[in-house]
Amino acid sequence: MAVVTKKSRPLALQVFSATPFESTLLEQTIKERFSKTKIRRMVADRAYDSDPLDQRLRRKGIELI
Repeated sequence: MAVVTKKSRPLALQVFSATPFESTLLEQTIKERFSKTKIRRMVADRAYDSDPLDQRLRRKGIELI
């Protein structure tokens, strides 16, 4: 899983097995990012459309789009 800026600069990169559901790994990837740049917004596909995930990210100041 990779998290990048809008200019495609990497913020985080994690390698996982193919079996876990991606949205469950997102918070761990964000927490362990190598850039401490504040993440304000995150664009993700439908697999990340989860109210509990959205609420947890909002508490961290991240808007999931």
